[in-house]
Amino acid sequence: MAHKSHRQKALQAQLEAQPTLSLVASKPAKKPIVTPQSMDIDSDDDDVLIAPSSSGPSKPSAAAGAESSASGSGFAPLPQSAQSNAIKGEFRRIPIPPHRMTPLKKEWINLYTPMVEMLGLQVRMNTMRRSVEIKSSGHTVDTGAIQKGADFVKAFALGFDVNDALALLRLDDLYLDSFEIKDVKTLHGDHLSRAIGRIAGEGGKVKFSIENASRTRIVLADTHIHILGSVQNIKIARDAIVSLILGSPPGHERSLTQIVFNAEGDLLFSASKDSVVNAWFTSNGERLGTFGGIKGDGGHNGSVWTVAVDSHTKFLVTGAADNTMKLWEISTGKCLYTWDFLTAVKRVAWNEEDDTILSITEQRSGQPSVIRIFRINREEPTQQTTTPITTMTLTGSKATVALWAPLSDCILTGHESGKVAKYDVKTGEEINFVDDAHRGEITDIQLSPDGTYFITSSKDKTARIFDAETLEEMKVFPTETPLNSACIAPLRPYIILGGGQDAMSVTTTSQRAGKFESRFWHKLFEEEVGRVKGHFGPINTLAVHPQGKAYASGAEDGFVRVHWFDESYFRSRPFGDLEPEVEA
Repeated sequence: MAHKSHRQKALQAQLEAQPTLSLVASKPAKKPIVTPQSMDIDSDDDDVLIAPSSSGPSKPSAAAGAESSASGSGFAPLPQSAQSNAIKGEFRRIPIPPHRMTPLKKEWINLYTPMVEMLGLQVRMNTMRRSVEIKSSGHTVDTGAIQKGADFVKAFALGFDVNDALALLRLDDLYLDSFEIKDVKTLHGDHLSRAIGRIAGEGGKVKFSIENASRTRIVLADTHIHILGSVQNIKIARDAIVSLILGSPPGHERSLTQIVFNAEGDLLFSASKDSVVNAWFTSNGERLGTFGGIKGDGGHNGSVWTVAVDSHTKFLVTGAADNTMKLWEISTGKCLYTWDFLTAVKRVAWNEEDDTILSITEQRSGQPSVIRIFRINREEPTQQTTTPITTMTLTGSKATVALWAPLSDCILTGHESGKVAKYDVKTGEEINFVDDAHRGEITDIQLSPDGTYFITSSKDKTARIFDAETLEEMKVFPTETPLNSACIAPLRPYIILGGGQDAMSVTTTSQRAGKFESRFWHKLFEEEVGRVKGHFGPINTLAVHPQGKAYASGAEDGFVRVHWFDESYFRSRPFGDLEPEVEA
């Protein structure tokens, strides 16, 4: 035998003094005897290879090599019987919070049934320990069954619905993620309450919107937030919630109702249900100022439904749910004059000369819907008349939206019944109408850049283009969800539609659940050509830049987004040679 080190000699003496036992025996037999001559000492001092042999060193067989490679330690694989025994021995106890014990008892049959039938687990409720105990059994075949069952019960304990938590048993790529508001930002008192309110939203709308947009399920438990979903979708939902906790830049706390660009396109004005109107720089998104942001400073006391800016960006007019219409000075943010009515003001608009405004008041509490035309004193803006120059009391369906026709001699209106009408400004008479223009409430109406036609959006899931002179229907754009707004893009033959199914009405989590996207349609071919994501709730209002360089969207999630078109937008020709030339 070759020269041996002291360590090798000591190891050899130890093996001679102790009998060697076979680790794996196929049948009872007498113990093999290992003699010193049957040892082959590897050149590496850390590893010892024991190979029984009758005559000197021998190479390991191919079968032995395969067996050795199957296990890092050189041992044979664990028999199937031993593996099943290992599964049988697993046990978990999942604690249940006291406030979830009653729901646990109520939903107990729906909890243990899938764990027994799908996973083959033994399940019991331990009321003394306030816990659910699960154990693997002889019917358990999945090594991960015990973990799936524990996650399922834990999800229910955190507050998830049984049907939502059941996805943890059916899918392998779903996980639970939990964190506290204090992990993001330390808040106390009213600040903490407002953060929770921002996450939940009015009636839970914001939470529902985040769930549907990210395809997750969210539970708000005091200051704890639990999210159920895939890794990627949990990140999307968590980022949205974190931004709400941190608080967005000074803006709106509730959903948007209307947004408009000024004539130059460098400013954007947004109205919201939080009773304020904001002015924004479109170039960088910074807020220029707020109209009515301080209570008692001439602002509205209810949701602001509508906003309009004159062509000189000097005056702003707003209408709100507090039954008032207000005139503002844009440079100072000061309220110059207030008109009072009996019902809410739903729409306001300036004429082309900026010396007259229209207002629509809501039909409510026995009061009819009324269109009023007011002359504006631009020289003495604090001295306005309360007497309209024309009053149009509408019978039948109430008007919901309106705008000035070209030359400002007529008014175009959209109604709750889907009717489109045209009124003479001087006489106040209805000179033309289409009763069945839409089969649902008309939610928006906007004029084309050249004033020859206009577009309407409706709850009947369609947008339609009408001739401004004859009210003849020219184009129809059908969608799958209710529409809240529509606008016509200058320069390019596109229209932009926005809407989406209300978040609380969405019952599935499909790839585009809720349809919270801006949708681009070709104006002539009536085909959809693209979509733009970004909001976590239905889009309530759209506006296009006067020069066609961008468009803006305001949604139920309280965010205003300005999207600037890149060069490819102006060069694109989705229909090739069939595309018309670029509009001037």
